[in-house]
Amino acid sequence: MMQRLLPLLIVALVAGGCPRHAPAPDAPVVTVALEGAPATLDPRFALDAYSSRILALACPGLLRIGADGNVEPALARAIEFPDNQTIRLPLRQGLRFHDGQPLDATAAARSLNALRDPAIGSPRAASFDAVSAITVDRDAVLIRLREPFAPILAALTAPLVSPSQATAEHIDVPAGAGPFRLARSQDPDEILALRLDASARNDDVDRIVFRTIADPVARVFALETGAADLAQNSVPAGELDHLRNVPGIRITQQPGWNTSYLGFNVTVSPLDDARVRRAVAAAINRERIIRVILDNTARLNGSLLPPQHWAWADTAPPGYDPALARRWLDAAGHPDPDGDGPAMRFELEYKTSTNPERLRIAEAIAADLAAVGIAVRIRSLEFGTFFDDVRNGRMQMYSLTWVGITEPDLLYYALHSASIPPAGANRGRFRDAETDRLLAAARHTLDRNRRRALYQQAQRRLAWLVPVIPLWTSDTIIVQSERLTPFVPRPDGSYAGLADLRLRGAGS
Repeated sequence: MMQRLLPLLIVALVAGGCPRHAPAPDAPVVTVALEGAPATLDPRFALDAYSSRILALACPGLLRIGADGNVEPALARAIEFPDNQTIRLPLRQGLRFHDGQPLDATAAARSLNALRDPAIGSPRAASFDAVSAITVDRDAVLIRLREPFAPILAALTAPLVSPSQATAEHIDVPAGAGPFRLARSQDPDEILALRLDASARNDDVDRIVFRTIADPVARVFALETGAADLAQNSVPAGELDHLRNVPGIRITQQPGWNTSYLGFNVTVSPLDDARVRRAVAAAINRERIIRVILDNTARLNGSLLPPQHWAWADTAPPGYDPALARRWLDAAGHPDPDGDGPAMRFELEYKTSTNPERLRIAEAIAADLAAVGIAVRIRSLEFGTFFDDVRNGRMQMYSLTWVGITEPDLLYYALHSASIPPAGANRGRFRDAETDRLLAAARHTLDRNRRRALYQQAQRRLAWLVPVIPLWTSDTIIVQSERLTPFVPRPDGSYAGLADLRLRGAGS
């Protein structure tokens, strides 16, 4: 059942407890069920999904990811390009941080410069490597670049904090400029959000409770009984049909922005041979996994980028073709030792987490590979241990998911040779000069059509070299109470859209 996790509380002026029973139908309270607790409330260091998504309510940035996945103004009122190495962001007027300090261009520049400061040590600093200076130009923040660098706009979605906290050694409770502010609670399972806007309509949601329910069965039960009102991508696919039959629950499904993939350590034999990796791709029956295990909540994809992304290349995902897989293995020098007999060509180790759904997927992939003569030994590890092994190259094969994919420079971060950990997330140690050239050129090209062409060339090359196998892109699944207006998810998965929720039937 529920684990006892980090106590956190988001409040306006005072901290209060949260009832564990279902709220009254007209109560201005929404309870959101989470799989895990945020790692930190310090926006300068918050990179995990739970922290980042909740902090979006309290600490927005100058820019944000819009509904179409593109960067758009947030606290800034416009994006201006005086030249191809300068970005000017004029701020909206009348903004204040939660501690009362004005949010002007000087305060915003101070917050961004803190992220670049080696003394602070923010993991976001690398995103600003191309920046030579962040200064103030009247009512605007001025970002000067050493060279044209297209991904800088995504970096400028970084959360802002008050000048009183920007350079602090540690931020316990951040003072941002969003519609909700944060504070801590003695309750170990919940995070609470209270609306700050005194002029809010009376059908607004005044309070949001983020409740960590690690057990998926308990999470489904909370939604079923009304103890939770909303869950985003945290209900097991196999439970959706059951919840569709529960009165008062609405389920929405739409194309998502999270791509799951099978990764390889391409420095170890036999995975250092692209023919073996192509064989693995051809041996996996992804359509069956999507249908049977994922309950048709994902879509086949041949790229790490989602199909609706502006830079996506229509690289057809490898079809299920065991005969082709066997031919690739033969060509790579791994013949079947006994024809239809039980002997395997070789063995691979597949590391994954202890998540039950991930384990079922690993077992399905292992069965498919065994059918073409590849034995698979599955190792299921606690996520922290598993991820540490992957990051440090202590694996042969593994599966993970890239979430909220909006900036195509992800391909550089994940597959350029300069991004081998700790510099990036090229965990399989993949190296290819032509891929490097294409991805480097794309990040230094501001023209979107030219960037698209470069990224599409890179994706087609990657589809042939197979450093990773994109498995599918998951749909975004929202399970919510019908007492609320529909929650509109963001491509980056943030909960900022909760500020727009209304209570159905309440007066205005």
